[in-house]
Amino acid sequence: MAECLTKIGTDYNWLGDYNKDIKFQKKSLKICQKIRDLRRKADFYINLDVTEADINNILDKIEADCYINLGKANHNLCRYKDAIDNYKISLDPCEKINYQQGELECNINLGVANYRLSFFKEDIKYQEKSLKICELIGDSYGESICKCYINLGNSYLCLENLDKALEYQNESLKICGPNGYRQMESACYNNLGVIYHSRGDYEQAIKYLMESITINEEIGEREGNTKCYGNLGNVFCSQKKYEGAIKYQQASLKICQPIEGRQGLTTIYHNLRNICHSQNMFDEAIKYQHRSLKIYQEIEDELGELKCYKPCESL
Repeated sequence: MAECLTKIGTDYNWLGDYNKDIKFQKKSLKICQKIRDLRRKADFYINLDVTEADINNILDKIEADCYINLGKANHNLCRYKDAIDNYKISLDPCEKINYQQGELECNINLGVANYRLSFFKEDIKYQEKSLKICELIGDSYGESICKCYINLGNSYLCLENLDKALEYQNESLKICGPNGYRQMESACYNNLGVIYHSRGDYEQAIKYLMESITINEEIGEREGNTKCYGNLGNVFCSQKKYEGAIKYQQASLKICQPIEGRQGLTTIYHNLRNICHSQNMFDEAIKYQHRSLKIYQEIEDELGELKCYKPCESL
């Protein structure tokens, strides 16, 4: 029953109903606790063809998965601190029963949640732990190791270590391409575009971003184009081609608004603010910055809120 509820919650997560996911994960945890309470009774195992240790392992596995799923739901709702708490709770049963796949998922997700809160060194720490687990379980060419490399590249980019950022994105690309991990391949090209933009190589940046868009269109990954269009807008802004910059940011906004990607919206509004500011359209710049600020306050992202009070800059 508990395992069924966990799976139902996961289905709701895929459908984007994160609050229902949380509801079912919590129901599952309550059932697990009831079973733990019952095991204190001497007759609990009389009619069961399992040992107490078997039951404990099953419950630990279910609880570990519940907390991982709660973390994912809270992450998607931009409650990153709650997500971090959920993943840390999950780590205990994962390590207790040697559930390495769960431990791997927790560490990757802990890194990403810290990245969202701009704790880039923490992200690097968790991604490096994840790489060690991948090595232990013999996962040298799977999707998990690709994610680790992508995430490491993103954090090193934010720390302005462009050489390391480039190295990790290319490491991921070497695995993604031959193994058909198209969504992550697209992410690599998008990130390479951002790196080359940071280096001032606008031609290469546009080339990689367009490659990412092509893959997204082939696999029907519209959400991936939110970032690509936004990043293309940033490249055009750097070239002072403001008409193109606004066009791509608006294209990004068009995809992002219906899916309620609030974290993505803050980035788009921030970029539109920078474009407007560059053209001395200060009233428009203020309007977009207030929109960004409102979302950061709603999701309690203090570091994001702080960005809104800083001088104009591209994200």
